[in-house]
Amino acid sequence: MLVFGLLAALPSSSAIARSADGHSIQELADFGGCWRTEGASYMEEIWSAPTSNLMLGLTLFVREGRAVQYELTRVEVVGERIVMTPYPNGTASEHGFVLTSLRDGEAIFEAPEHDYPKRILYRSHSDGSRSARIDGGAEDTGGQEWRFRRVPCPGTK
Repeated sequence: MLVFGLLAALPSSSAIARSADGHSIQELADFGGCWRTEGASYMEEIWSAPTSNLMLGLTLFVREGRAVQYELTRVEVVGERIVMTPYPNGTASEHGFVLTSLRDGEAIFEAPEHDYPKRILYRSHSDGSRSARIDGGAEDTGGQEWRFRRVPCPGTK
């Protein structure tokens, strides 16, 4: 009951927070849910649905059935920007990644001042899958990319 009392005491606002370029976190709603790469070693991403100002994610890196690394992620409206802050193994990244492009099923977050990666891209594909890519910026032909398929969330049947 204490939790409900605390929630009731919070200010109520149905306003949708928007970035300076007019985007809202609700436009990232397709991130929500659970996603997984294929193979014996895999990555699994679990994303909350967006609120008006915040979205949370968890990524597990699994090898031979054992979690070998994890990353928490916070996507939120900060001032007039939408910012993604990764927490690899629970430690906040030195720099937040600012949403610089959101169109046609693609979201690009950038932090040019970061050592690596400088850019995080998510792209939806026509078969319902999506890819995530990290790289050193628009000119980087290397980088790493993973393809995810939507899966049932843990704890569901």
